[in-house]
Amino acid sequence: MSESNIFLSDGAFQFYAAIIIAYLVYRLGLNAYHKQKSYEQVVSRYLTEGLDIWTSQCDYALSVFRCNWALMLRVIKEYREYDIDVNVNDFFKEFIELDYAHYQIGPNSRIKSLISTNVFWNGYQSVFAFVTTANDAMKADFGVALKKMVETPNHPGKAGFLEVAKKMSDEQDIESKPFYEIVSIMFHVSELFAKSNYSKDDMHKFSLRYDVREKVEEMHQRLTPEDDNT
Repeated sequence: MSESNIFLSDGAFQFYAAIIIAYLVYRLGLNAYHKQKSYEQVVSRYLTEGLDIWTSQCDYALSVFRCNWALMLRVIKEYREYDIDVNVNDFFKEFIELDYAHYQIGPNSRIKSLISTNVFWNGYQSVFAFVTTANDAMKADFGVALKKMVETPNHPGKAGFLEVAKKMSDEQDIESKPFYEIVSIMFHVSELFAKSNYSKDDMHKFSLRYDVREKVEEMHQRLTPEDDNT
């Protein structure tokens, strides 16, 4: 074989090698691109539109409760000190109604498909049910009764009314604590998912993780037996 033929063979080899390398780089890049897109879709569907929405909506509901609860405490104090001079209309004006536009089923369906349990849906319903019940008690029971009380200066039932109102506020404060813990648990689940790198094909592995199952069990423990059905 002549030197020119050898040179041409080497050149052909280098040419085809370059094509193969370019193809491999292209395939690897394409695979990486598809993997990244798959990951972004999973993050969007299950984190941004699922876990994060769950947390923000429950946090919103509890913030409504806490604002109204603080308002009631303030009015209790004002009535104790100023009697009929307390402005009951301000209580109703400043009272915050729960906006049920924040109550959504879609995010909970995504979470159920990700973690394969109803416990987070049960927790979500429990938070909104608690806030609804607490709001009704503060507005319909305390607020309406207070309006009647201030119509009479130094009402004979004032001391008893204030005692009952303070007891209600203390009980609501105690009852609210597990719901804040529920939101904290979901926040940690969101953090775990955010730090993972699952694609659509392997996201089922998330619910099998020990740390995730641990959080699921914590959620179970915070819920009452009636709410805790998987």
